[in-house]
Amino acid sequence: MKAALTKFACIDCRKIFKRPADASRRTCPHCGNEARRVGSGFKAPAISDAKAWEVASFLIARGFPYYRLGFAYPTTMVDAEAFVALHANKAVSE
Repeated sequence: MKAALTKFACIDCRKIFKRPADASRRTCPHCGNEARRVGSGFKAPAISDAKAWEVASFLIARGFPYYRLGFAYPTTMVDAEAFVALHANKAVSE
């Protein structure tokens, strides 16, 4: 039987990939740095969109890896900071 796959994102090289869901942390196949597990709701920004990747990195590092929470994730740093403060009780730990 084939293992279930889940999304991982490498913030350093700004790429996503899928791997078996049995681990929360993986190594990026492109740059070798740490890749973080993200939810199915994560839509990778364009590689050139540094601001969007900054927001994604901020949210993922604070326990919001784009799991489906029933509301939209923010797209700016100002909104992301408010989002984290407002929804701190919903953050997940790795």
